[in-house]
Amino acid sequence: MEQIVVYGATGYTGRQVVQELRRRGYTPILAGRDERALVTMAAEIGKEALVRVAQVDHPQSLYALVADSAAIINCAGPFGLTAEPLVAAAITAGVHYIDISAAEQRTIQTLLERFDASARQAGVVVLPTMGFYGALGDMLAHLVGSSLAPLDDLTIAYAVDGWLFNPSGWRTLERIGKERLVYRDGSVIPRTGPSQFSSFSFPAPIGTIPVMEGYPLGETVTLPRHLPTRQINALMATSTIDAITTQPKAATSQERAQSSFTIAVHAVAGQQKRYGFARGVDIFGITAPIAVEAALRLIAHGFSRAGALAPSEAFEPASFLNTLQGWDFSYETSVHPDTLFS
Repeated sequence: MEQIVVYGATGYTGRQVVQELRRRGYTPILAGRDERALVTMAAEIGKEALVRVAQVDHPQSLYALVADSAAIINCAGPFGLTAEPLVAAAITAGVHYIDISAAEQRTIQTLLERFDASARQAGVVVLPTMGFYGALGDMLAHLVGSSLAPLDDLTIAYAVDGWLFNPSGWRTLERIGKERLVYRDGSVIPRTGPSQFSSFSFPAPIGTIPVMEGYPLGETVTLPRHLPTRQINALMATSTIDAITTQPKAATSQERAQSSFTIAVHAVAGQQKRYGFARGVDIFGITAPIAVEAALRLIAHGFSRAGALAPSEAFEPASFLNTLQGWDFSYETSVHPDTLFS
């Protein structure tokens, strides 16, 4: 059985990725920067667990980390610090790379643009933003909008209840600051000026609620690669943002698992419109099967092509999303929004 490395294995989401790999018959290589934490985790798993310590500022250790593996799943944020060194090592070793980055738009953009040619030459896939944020919205939007493309307008909106940050999430928030990228007229550009707010109609029972425009979604960077559109509107419920600013700095695993989400997509091309909605629970918990499914498909050569890819470029969206239905996840698309989730 081919080896899969989980970098950041001892973190909150990393542990869930390890558990999901073991559920699917794999014993991953536990990797990261903290040897003591890795050894402790390995003792919990059993004698078959392998531990490898590697620092992102030591390229030789990173190459040794992945050299005899088939794929690496990077769960160690902020990804602005870890992604590029790990991608460079993976490509050199001929290994597929997956990460679960979310709001780090510049990092996602860098990986897709800087490493595409070298990944294609090496015959491997570099796949950032393969978690709850990123993969679900990218794939749902492709299903909704691809039949109408090119689009005049694409809106993707999130409402998340009970989103409690893990430690790396707080570090990422501090690192990215207030930078936001938006997509307008064929270009990804920095958003300038104060935050803008409006309202958006989610399916019942949420209804029409206030949202912040220009939220830093990874989909702003990934979607234009496979879904031609004049502009992308990335929205987040203000209730979700308000809850982030008031939440405690620490939370239990049980508390984090109580989150729920709704994702809505509206696509417009001339007079034609199409809609899609997705619902689910536990945004961290569903990230693990997303990342693991991606890794196993890559290992099985179940990907469309090599290179640095958006989720919908790597995999057929409906086929991939259907694997998540056992995780209390559901989605629908329609030309009539009133029929969705009726």
